[in-house]
Amino acid sequence: MTLLSLAGAAGSHANEGDPPRTPVTVTESVEYVPLPARTLEHAVALIQGSEPMPDGRPKPEFNTEGALSLGYKLTPLERGGCRLENVAVGITITTRIPRWAPPENARADVRERWAKVDEGMHAHERGHRNNLVTMAEDLRDRLLALAAEPAPDCESHARAILRAQLAAQTRHQTRDQAYDRLTRHGQTQTQLPPAEPATPHTDLRRRGRDRDGDGKPDA
Repeated sequence: MTLLSLAGAAGSHANEGDPPRTPVTVTESVEYVPLPARTLEHAVALIQGSEPMPDGRPKPEFNTEGALSLGYKLTPLERGGCRLENVAVGITITTRIPRWAPPENARADVRERWAKVDEGMHAHERGHRNNLVTMAEDLRDRLLALAAEPAPDCESHARAILRAQLAAQTRHQTRDQAYDRLTRHGQTQTQLPPAEPATPHTDLRRRGRDRDGDGKPDA
């Protein structure tokens, strides 16, 4: 899942000949949400939402958010018209991924299974991250194309910049939705089964003691 916000564009007037800014800046971070799970089965249930989080906390989804920022200068020309200069596009990306630590006595196959789930979540969100970067690059290219030729006036450039933002955002949404359909929202990468309906009355303790942390009662 990707969430996108657009920061307000910072436009100003400048003298002709100012040096250009860096076209794209990517700032990113990863936040890990601890899962209060005793077993692998319980961890997966919390991720899928088929088991409620303690204290009514929200489902620990893995997702990626992007905040797009834009800077530029509109320079009136002495002979009339306006030039777009010093375009700077930035994208701040925050990824959130659930984290679970298998118990020390967990079997090797349990650790391997969780490692695949964890790797799949990272891979899925990396795809969303790449889509956000592609959107920022798309916007940069559109703005550089506008900067190649002066506009009749600065208001015309401002309107064209807004259209470029909306076009880049729309293209990103289409691309990102297709990615989620292709990966079934990460299911193909995590290899998790489809989520089951929530069962708030389920008590995992009724399934027997689980000393090896594989989510199954001991024999």
